[in-house]
Amino acid sequence: MNFDCSGLVYGVHAHNTKTSHHTIRLYDARFTSEPFQDISPVDELYKAALSQEGIGMGMSADTLERVFKAEWHAFNFSNEGNHLLCNTDTEVLWMLDGFRPDVTPVPILTRRNEYGNKLGACYSTDDRYIFTGKFVYVCACMYWYVWVYVGVYIYMCVYLCLRMYYMFMYVWLYICA
Repeated sequence: MNFDCSGLVYGVHAHNTKTSHHTIRLYDARFTSEPFQDISPVDELYKAALSQEGIGMGMSADTLERVFKAEWHAFNFSNEGNHLLCNTDTEVLWMLDGFRPDVTPVPILTRRNEYGNKLGACYSTDDRYIFTGKFVYVCACMYWYVWVYVGVYIYMCVYLCLRMYYMFMYVWLYICA
């Protein structure tokens, strides 16, 4: 469950385990009745999003299967309330339209998550950037990405790497001091 910035609308994520289908139900906090909107894009929209402009063409068949059966573990409202950012346990983040479930979702695909970690992502305060990261076990690095949302397209603009053992050393020194 997550509230939008106004505090008047909240969303509840529902997952059908038989069909691996996800639905976000939007409620008005002033009323206790049924949801006023169900955001539940059909599988064809997800497949169309990955196939447009070759976005998912570099993915193997196994990776595409993992993406379609991905577990959503969190979602965030944009500050304007127009979009929802859905975090999955795969390489993909989905940006959904907050009003129309028939609009093709926008995939964000370059974070690396082979091990199914619950990586976070969020919008900046002005809704122009999306922050996300990845963890690479081989080099023990934490990578952070910043995405710029321009219309329908999302571009990566910043790439940072922090060595995890420096962070652990800092925390260890802080605790021992």
